[in-house]
Amino acid sequence: MFKRLFSIVVLSILSALSISAQASPFSYQEFTLGSEAVSITGSTGTLNAFGIGATFPIREQIFITARYATGSGTIDALEMKVNGTALGMGAQLRIAESTDLVAGGYLSTGSQGLSAGGMSTSVSSVSETLYVGFRTLVTQMVELNGYYHLSRTGNSSSQIGGRYYFNNGFGITAGVATSDTVQSGALGIVVAY
Repeated sequence: MFKRLFSIVVLSILSALSISAQASPFSYQEFTLGSEAVSITGSTGTLNAFGIGATFPIREQIFITARYATGSGTIDALEMKVNGTALGMGAQLRIAESTDLVAGGYLSTGSQGLSAGGMSTSVSSVSETLYVGFRTLVTQMVELNGYYHLSRTGNSSSQIGGRYYFNNGFGITAGVATSDTVQSGALGIVVAY
């Protein structure tokens, strides 16, 4: 499955490089700031995280992304502290007047500090993830988006969200994501230029 999605992402990026670009209705040059609440299936408690991200175009249809998040919480009496970064590359392809197909991948690193009953440990991880999805304008001020993520280890998740733009450069963003074991909800602001 990972190889199939990898092929789709590579073909999307190559297509974006070779097709003459049509102007996208979306900005791929933006900053995001937000918070996220994460819960684990079958567990009690929540992990609350805060994150910042940026997206910059490097060609008309190709962009890079960078993200940083940090958070803490208690899940099943286990105190957790997490930090993570992600760096990626993606491509957008306009498939309808107000809809873009978006595909890409990212490399993420993370660290988790775990403690319970006076004992503690830390775990570090690195993962490679591919994604494919869409962005569509429902009205001039409302965007809906959805993505499917697949990591090299076989873990997958689905994400659906939306944005409301107050003007061309500022809006709020919200979304939910789910996998077999983790559910999350996010709320933030976006500044596009």
